Amino acid sequence: ETKISNGAIPKKKPERSKESFEEVPLYTAVMTYLGFYLLMFLGYLNQLLFTPKVAREQNRDGYVPLFDRFESFYLNYVYRRVRDCWNRPICSVPGAEVILKDRVTHDYGWTF
Repeated sequence: ETKISNGAIPKKKPERSKESFEEVPLYTAVMTYLGFYLLMFLGYLNQLLFTPKVAREQNRDGYVPLFDRFESFYLNYVYRRVRDCWNRPICSVPGAEVILKDRVTHDYGWTF
């Protein structure tokens, strides 16, 4: 370590990652973004047309909001539609091949 005259230690340059990633094809990237934007648009449309009839948090003086508006929207209208793609329970020993549990939902993704 070399010190500067005022006793401070100079900052090191950040190291570059040694990982390499595949280049994503343009078609794949465009279709991924298009699918995500379509989900967001359908969520906003659903929120406008079918307003939920549950209690909403009111602005209260002196209190921090409990929920972020976008987080609430994203969980209710976007993530709930596609969470079965990621939250897949494994029914076997983890390994090269696994057995996934088949799940069925009858209430549009609220429960499985």
